[in-house]
Amino acid sequence: MSRCVAVLSMLAAAAAASFQVGGRVSEAWNSHEFAVSSGSELARLWFTVPAGCVYTVNVSGDSGAATSTRVNMTGPVQLKGKGRFKVTVGHDSGVCEWRCQDAGGDVQLLRFESFVDPKHPVRFRFSTDEDKTTWRFSAPTEGTFFVRNIGPSGKATEEQDIADAPEFDFIGTGTFTVEVAAADESGRFAAVLR
Repeated sequence: MSRCVAVLSMLAAAAAASFQVGGRVSEAWNSHEFAVSSGSELARLWFTVPAGCVYTVNVSGDSGAATSTRVNMTGPVQLKGKGRFKVTVGHDSGVCEWRCQDAGGDVQLLRFESFVDPKHPVRFRFSTDEDKTTWRFSAPTEGTFFVRNIGPSGKATEEQDIADAPEFDFIGTGTFTVEVAAADESGRFAAVLR
């Protein structure tokens, strides 16, 4: 019975998550970063790890304290104290898909950096109570990288070339899913909340 309650609690937390990020970590794409702010003394991030995958998670906060965790199973990583935190997901072995979302504690996504190529677009999700939220995107200039928004209603917008228009406005409250994709080249992109 307690296992069933734990699974239902995990599903409820996933549905209520204010953000979700993820990507593919490998020897070539060896680190991904994101930054969050926490309004809680003890917030948690929930990492999802496929069977057989191992990667490292390094967390550093405003206080200067840093922790490093070798992650090989799905579970939480604690953020201790209020403030801003930089989280780096690093390569350990093999090629692994990873995903992270907040698991409680008033956590907001501020920045996300990851790799993208024509075969592997990257998606992230955030929730907002603001009428307008702006994210600024950057990507290598030697390729064509674009962003697409899937808004709270589930409706997708047209693709926007990051080189032509690096700022993307998300209008309305709710949860937005953002996809960053590459047309022809691989590269690292960054998305920063303005």
